[in-house]
Order: sequence, then C-alpha cells, then structure tokens
Amino acid sequence: MNKEAEFPEFAGDRAGGINQRLREYADAVKAMKQAEASEKSELKAIKEHYDYYINKAKKKQETLKAELQQFIHADDGETSLSTTLGNIHLTKNNDSWNWPKDSQVKKLVNDLPKEFIKYTPALDKTAIKKATTITDDGKVVVTDTGQILKGISGEQGKGHSIAVTLDKSLKGVDRK
Repeated sequence: MNKEAEFPEFAGDRAGGINQRLREYADAVKAMKQAEASEKSELKAIKEHYDYYINKAKKKQETLKAELQQFIHADDGETSLSTTLGNIHLTKNNDSWNWPKDSQVKKLVNDLPKEFIKYTPALDKTAIKKATTITDDGKVVVTDTGQILKGISGEQGKGHSIAVTLDKSLKGVDRK
C-alpha cells in the first residue's frame, strides 16, 4: 500500500475516497478514448490528403508510360530506345498469382499434392509456458527435467496489478 498518501480509516470515508478515484479514473479513460478517436480521425484525414496526391502522380506516370510505349515499334522488332535523358524498353509481363488468404490455406492443403505443401516447425508456446519455469536471471527451465531452453528467455511476474471495472453509470458520463 502507498505509505505517502493518507487513507481514511472510517469505512464511509474509505468508500468515498475509492469512489472519488473511480470517477477520476473514468474521466481519464474518457479523455484517453477521445484522444485516440481524434488521433484516428486526424490520421485518416492526413492519409486521404496524401493518397490523393500519390494517386494523382501514379495516374500521371501510367499515362506517360502508355505514351512512351507508343514510341517503340515492337512490330518492327524494336524493344528499346535511348535519348540523352534516359531510355525506355519493353519488358515481358510475368504471370500474376493470386494466393489464397491464410484462412483459406488450411482448406486448400487437403486438396493439393504433398510436393506443393511446406511444413514449417513452430513453437507450441502454450505447452512451453505450462511445462517451464522462469528463473530469477530470466532463463527458461523445463520444470520436470531441469533442461534450460536456450534462445527463450523470460521475466518473472512481480507484484500485483489492479484491474478496474467501472460501474455503467460512470461510462461515457461527463461530470464537468
């Protein structure tokens, strides 16, 4: 407990002190949410602003590429041209692949031949957490065998944290 702050001994005063701090906490939560919403809104506006100019420049580049391509007479075997300001050349467009999303891969794996599937090992973090202990110096040790897991480290949880659940009457209420 914080020794610097004076806490009332009478239960009613104690409850009043808690309620006051909960109201202040609710105000701080509200202020944080307002700031986050404002940040999100402003970032969206900034992104839209720059996206406009970026897209405009990209469209201009595409238009100019199409115009430049007309200078090359591919039917006559030309593939490139050079000037004092640079060169232009035709390139073959490669195949384009539309890969499935991760959520669709599991379903697809069952239908593909084995040579098209890669299996990559992964750590079972849940099993490791259950079967190990973290030492004071951060080493992770298998509890049953004493084996130190190299490459994995951790930090022991210290002390306590407080979880605050606000009454619905405090959520979204402006008391100023």
